[in-house]
Amino acid sequence: MDSYIVMFKRSATAVEQQAIVDAVKAEGGTITHRYGTLIPGFAAQMPASKAEALQDDPAIDVVEHDGEVHAMRSTGSKKPNRLVEMEQPEAIYEAAVPH
Repeated sequence: MDSYIVMFKRSATAVEQQAIVDAVKAEGGTITHRYGTLIPGFAAQMPASKAEALQDDPAIDVVEHDGEVHAMRSTGSKKPNRLVEMEQPEAIYEAAVPH
């Protein structure tokens, strides 16, 4: 089974959320992490068919295949990337404003 991150819509009630968690378990899935109230959702190992079915549930915002996250590459500067960007406000403006 693959790992997935499932995020509920903010409008999803506690009853709806628990019903989805119970359904994942009933189909052989394992809940590996429950996120808190600020991030309504959970991580689970489950069959791909269940993950696909969850995408159509009106209480679900997103279902993503879980994977590794890597840090960004260096810009060659000794400063963190965010500081380099802050020193170039015109570049940020140009990127943000459609032409």
